[in-house]
Amino acid sequence: MKKKLIIRTSLIVLLIILGIILFVIGKQHKVLLDNRDLTIDGVTYTAEAAYEIWVDGEKVGRTALNPGRRNVAYVVGPSHEIELREVKNGKPTGDSIVKKFRLSVKQSEVIINIPALAAGSDSFLYEAD
Repeated sequence: MKKKLIIRTSLIVLLIILGIILFVIGKQHKVLLDNRDLTIDGVTYTAEAAYEIWVDGEKVGRTALNPGRRNVAYVVGPSHEIELREVKNGKPTGDSIVKKFRLSVKQSEVIINIPALAAGSDSFLYEAD
């Protein structure tokens, strides 16, 4: 009798832990990609270039994200990678900029400022209001 109770309790705890893990892994986040001017801690990042953007290996949008524009990507899970490539005259130029970022379960909508990311700022990611 006691052995059955221990087994059943262990299975319930295991199922609860599994449910929590699956929730964290399957949580969808809305990531706004913002190619607009932004001032962070007195430093102004100016949107001067258009960029092709990939999030987790998938291209965001059909065309390059021009200055002053915003696009959206939906991602699932906590760990992600964003890749930028500047576009001039309709063609990608220069090296790709690749950055990894993590999102918590509490963050359902975040903004990535493209000019800040391109400039190498670690403050490129912030929560949407």
